[in-house]
Parts: sequence; structure tokens; C-alpha cells
Amino acid sequence: MPDFETLVKQWLEAEDNWQDWYRDDNKAIEQKHWFGTYEYSSNNRWGHITASLFGSQNGEGQYHKNCYTIGKLRNIFKKLDFDMVDESYYKWPRGDTRIIKAIGKKR
Repeated sequence: MPDFETLVKQWLEAEDNWQDWYRDDNKAIEQKHWFGTYEYSSNNRWGHITASLFGSQNGEGQYHKNCYTIGKLRNIFKKLDFDMVDESYYKWPRGDTRIIKAIGKKR
């Protein structure tokens, strides 16, 4: 899942030129245009970063219902009686969203 703290930091540092922040016309859909950009770059606030934080919002069920940090995941694992066996990060292949990989094992 996306690392919420890192994404918010990237969002605050990104360019905010607003553009056509959300379009759903046929041309935009053909060009996979979401939130004002045509790419998976994080230089613009209203592109990939916003979609990573909130989901693409283009269809039912595509939005994130929660935001996670590694600390929050540790607490969830503990509450559910799991031990954290892997805690790592990687970059999403199409963009530079920081993703948390957390694997647990039931105690």
C-alpha cells in the first residue's frame, strides 16, 4: 500500500499549477488523463500523487478507504496477534510512489 507520510511530503513539494485537475471527456479517457497530467510523474501535485493518496476516483471501488504508515501497520499487526516478518519499501513500477510491503505471521 502507498506510504501516506511520504506521499503527503511529495504532494506538498510538487508543482501546483492546477491545470484541468479532473477530466472525464473521451479525449482525456483515451489519453489516460487523470487529475491534470498524462503521466505517472510526481512533479505535479494533481497527477499520480493525488491518485495514489485518494485513488483514481474513476470508478466505483477504486478509491482508497484508508491511509497507512509503517507504524500504523505495526500496530494493526500487533492488535491482530501477528508478528511482522518483513517490513520493506519499494517504488511503484510506473511512478515514484513509495509502497510499503509488510508481511506478518500469526503468533
